[in-house]
Amino acid sequence: MAESLTDRVMAGRPFGDADCETEIERLQSDYSDYFFSETAFNSPALDPRTYLIVGRRGSGKTALAHYFGFQNRLCDASAIDVDEPEIFEHVMLAASDRPGMSVALHVNNVAAIWDVILWSIVFRELADRHPAIARGCWFGRERGPVTKFVFTVLEGMIEKCLSVDAKDLARGLRAILHDPVFDAAKKAALEVSATHPVIVSVDSLEHYEIDNDEMMQATAALVQCASKFNRRYADKGIHVKVFLSGEVYPYLVESVITNPLKFAKDPVFLVWRTKDLMRLICWRFHRFLQGADLLHAESRGNIQWRNPRDVRAKMWDPYFGRELQNRAGLLEKTFPYVLRHTHLRPRQVIVLCNHIAERARRREGFPTLERDDIIGGVQTGELELANELINSYSQVYPQAGRIVDALRGLPPVFGGNQLDKIAPKTASEWPGNYSPVNFRTLIAQLGVVGRVESKKDHYVEAAFEYSVRDRLALQSDDECAIHPMFYQRLHVQSTGEIVYPILNDDD
Repeated sequence: MAESLTDRVMAGRPFGDADCETEIERLQSDYSDYFFSETAFNSPALDPRTYLIVGRRGSGKTALAHYFGFQNRLCDASAIDVDEPEIFEHVMLAASDRPGMSVALHVNNVAAIWDVILWSIVFRELADRHPAIARGCWFGRERGPVTKFVFTVLEGMIEKCLSVDAKDLARGLRAILHDPVFDAAKKAALEVSATHPVIVSVDSLEHYEIDNDEMMQATAALVQCASKFNRRYADKGIHVKVFLSGEVYPYLVESVITNPLKFAKDPVFLVWRTKDLMRLICWRFHRFLQGADLLHAESRGNIQWRNPRDVRAKMWDPYFGRELQNRAGLLEKTFPYVLRHTHLRPRQVIVLCNHIAERARRREGFPTLERDDIIGGVQTGELELANELINSYSQVYPQAGRIVDALRGLPPVFGGNQLDKIAPKTASEWPGNYSPVNFRTLIAQLGVVGRVESKKDHYVEAAFEYSVRDRLALQSDDECAIHPMFYQRLHVQSTGEIVYPILNDDD
């Protein structure tokens, strides 16, 4: 007997899995029923003008890419997910060994390679719908993993380019893109896509080496290609969505993309609002408790999922309580308490809540979550979150962990001039590019240290770079704060001050 959605949800953790891949493997075709679609960026991501989606690790890029496969805004649409990092490496190899070529010309060539890849993926998807499209499938049309197909396309493309001109890749690519058979296939595909749209989403790398020029240029070329592709064909039913790592996006815009105002227009940033995080985490908890028949009486009636106040009253407060006394003996509301130990990403909130639930299970009190469960679960989980965040920058800053650890022993709030005293101690951990400015940039970019904006009684509001659109420059005369997520990692001792990261909304 096949497992139901309830059975599959029950097989996981109370607040779901921390990564989308695990949930899809567990829930399979039922994932669409478990997915929480009431977020602020699902609709903008489907906008035909959107081709660039930027999010840091754990912000939901993979989940959003899978959402394209069951969205209901574009009727009868096919969604194709290209999410293997090896593709970038093969694209780099295909365009390598071109000495003396300018960066701009090299990026243009790689953009043309991406153009051929995207059209070949579309042709394979629509080949059965028109004979002209089938004739354009020069590099095959057999089904199977899209990654394997892309490798076949690259091999065939290089062979075909060399047959045109062994010394001029650009000429060979132009010959492919403007060949009458290929051109006829494009026209036929656009006729079909008018009533049968195609969404091709390309997920970028988790780890970027910003000093790897070819890798960065291959990514910039993909952005450039997607910009042109969407501008020409999105209103005709063929959409390209490129997902970029928020950790590396600033470097691409500042140093690699040839014309940011032209090629990196209007990206959708996966920045979560607090009310959306509240609704997401409660939605998952409700599905689990409903399957286990553990819902409290307050949660058994109709819940208005679009109303965060109703969700909090019926699905958060009955289990977490509305307030708790923190380690400093001060009262805090429970949801802000949990949230301020994260960078406002769903994966992080899920990790903390699952740790809280595990502690409640061990004392046999689940699903009621008591003060010690919440405080202990957050303490355990925040160390994992801090380590994962540092890992996400490991290719940008190879010794990020050692550099951040130089902050050990600082109080939650301190003067910015302390950073000038600490920075030189990290000099040996930098690969030849140490400076006090780079040190401050690193700790701000990782969201370890923020700038105090206001104080009231024991409460401190601080701005951190992950919640602002621009860089956060830390100056010597600033008052600074350690992010609560890093208290365990840096052995920060409570001084009675409660640091609240400034939120990116009015919730």
